[in-house]
Amino acid sequence: MSKFSTNASEILASSEELRKLQLLGRKMAENFWQGTTYYESWPGVAGGDDAFANALVPQLKRLAESLGMAVESVDQVVNGVVEALGGEALAVKKPQDAALEDIQQQGEVRR
Repeated sequence: MSKFSTNASEILASSEELRKLQLLGRKMAENFWQGTTYYESWPGVAGGDDAFANALVPQLKRLAESLGMAVESVDQVVNGVVEALGGEALAVKKPQDAALEDIQQQGEVRR
């Protein structure tokens, strides 16, 4: 005998956990970007006459851009997974709700 069972609430809860991870990733990236602004005020950066600053700042900018693209990619993946999980939850919940409604209607008829 085959049996299929799942809980739509658990599926939706996993979506919420993914959203929390997504927000954490965004916060980490934001903290990094804010940290790189510290280097913009270096005297050599402002004047453009420091070789170390001239080498470091472009690297930081490229790293920040790469991080931004990575965060955007992760956001897209998480959004896709969350959307898919929502569809799965709906696919489970609709038949469950219909079955419960049918059971309730059958109980009302017998009274």
